[in-house]
Amino acid sequence: MKVKILHWMLIFVALAMKANANELSWDFNPYAFQYDMTVYVDILSIDGKSVADKSTYQIAAFCNNECRGKAVHKTDGAHPYIYLRVRSNKAEGETISFRVKDVATGKEAFATETITFQSQQTMGFPSSPFLLNVKNEYGVTFVMDGVKQTQNLCYGDSITAPKNPEKLGYTFTGWTPTVDATVPAHDVVYTATYKVNYYKLTYVLNDTIFAEDSLAYGAAISPRVVDISENETFSGWEGIPATMPAHNVTVYGSTMATGIKGICKAETFVTVYALNGTVIKRNVNKRHLTKVLRPGLYVVAGKKVWVKYNE
Repeated sequence: MKVKILHWMLIFVALAMKANANELSWDFNPYAFQYDMTVYVDILSIDGKSVADKSTYQIAAFCNNECRGKAVHKTDGAHPYIYLRVRSNKAEGETISFRVKDVATGKEAFATETITFQSQQTMGFPSSPFLLNVKNEYGVTFVMDGVKQTQNLCYGDSITAPKNPEKLGYTFTGWTPTVDATVPAHDVVYTATYKVNYYKLTYVLNDTIFAEDSLAYGAAISPRVVDISENETFSGWEGIPATMPAHNVTVYGSTMATGIKGICKAETFVTVYALNGTVIKRNVNKRHLTKVLRPGLYVVAGKKVWVKYNE
């Protein structure tokens, strides 16, 4: 039991130290600096909108992320104002920026204005303070083919979208919603939209274009049917894929007669070639061919002929 209590106490102390560490970023020791200047400051706008109740916001001066002073809300009669003493160990020249914290949420924002430190100087007046335009940071996310790319930008910053994000088999068409020119006062997500590409599938039969199809990327391919006679065979389409890839495709096929009678009549005179182009017989008719051809593969009348026996 004691071990558990000690365990939870250590966790509580760690969380408290972490919270204090976050607060320390706004803490400073005014006695650690030699010089100071006075700034009467006020919030003109946050994310482009005026602020009705400024008492809920805390203002601090920073130099290179080191806190150099925290503003105090004061009242001069019926007129409230914000008083800030800025410290430095240099008499002049340091650039001072401003941060604003929402006391209720703890969220920090950044003022666009900066000043140059000048010891013993006063900037602004209670009735005419130095005005700050404050900007919060927001997430700007681009989703491209399921991949997210996020960056944090301040309100009003320019938004630059990735150029023409690629997706295999598709063409980029734009963003949904349309990308804003500048960061709005909230997180935004833009999703790339695409249209599917179409590619050409060319069928070449017996060294001649047989058909051409235009198919969408990824579409299932139903091979073209080749009508053949009872005396012919079809080789099938060589290299035909199951689905359409992201490029044009050419497939090849051939038909072959299964006998002399399938390609010529008895009185027809033809020339017979070997597959390598050598002439076997010239100007002979079917009746003569059936007597002299041995079983084998020939080219007759531009077609491959398989002779199984003397026909």
